Amino acid sequence: MSRAFVAFATVAICSPASAQEPAAAPSAPSSRLLKPGNIDLRAMMDSDAAPPIASIDLGAGADVGLLHAGPGTIALGGEFQFGFCTIPCLVLNALTGLQWGVRYFMPFGRLAYHFDPRMSGFEKLDVYGFSQVGLVLVSSGVSSADGKVSLTGTDTSLAIGLGAGARVFFGDTLFLGGEGRFRYARGKQKFEGTFGNITITDEQASWNLTGLNLVVFIGARI
Repeated sequence: MSRAFVAFATVAICSPASAQEPAAAPSAPSSRLLKPGNIDLRAMMDSDAAPPIASIDLGAGADVGLLHAGPGTIALGGEFQFGFCTIPCLVLNALTGLQWGVRYFMPFGRLAYHFDPRMSGFEKLDVYGFSQVGLVLVSSGVSSADGKVSLTGTDTSLAIGLGAGARVFFGDTLFLGGEGRFRYARGKQKFEGTFGNITITDEQASWNLTGLNLVVFIGARI
């Protein structure tokens, strides 16, 4: 065997090309931050925090990522809610024998800022704060089974709110979430109808939906 062949074999064995490639570093978990162009759709339910379950709201909403700003994303959104009186009306029904009811419809627009917590273990979270403004359309009524009492009241008023929330993702699109909101909404209803032998045409009564609300929702990102 020639010296040239031995030298060639030695170089081939020791060559870096024959060395094992180093293992690639694991990639960092992807963020669930809402990005420009993302759309989050959600179905939600909320209730008053104090007094608890005085009313329940059901609704649906959407948020659209608009543009990057600092470490987060500015988003615009909207939602529509339908609410109704619960425990207070049930108590009045039991005490008076009359049928009491309060319903309200609330369309809202909102501006939100979503940001990445950038903390280990929080990669599946989308955290955000928001402000919202909209209308409250209130309809109230009290009636009796014999028809001697029949009063209805309506009003439309401005509502504003502030809040913060988070979404936890399961997979690429589905999420569960919650929000804490402070809402300011109040006004006066104009009542009309009959109460026994009395006809009422312009009686006013105040209503107030101001307070802290707790919201839970389920949704999907598209």
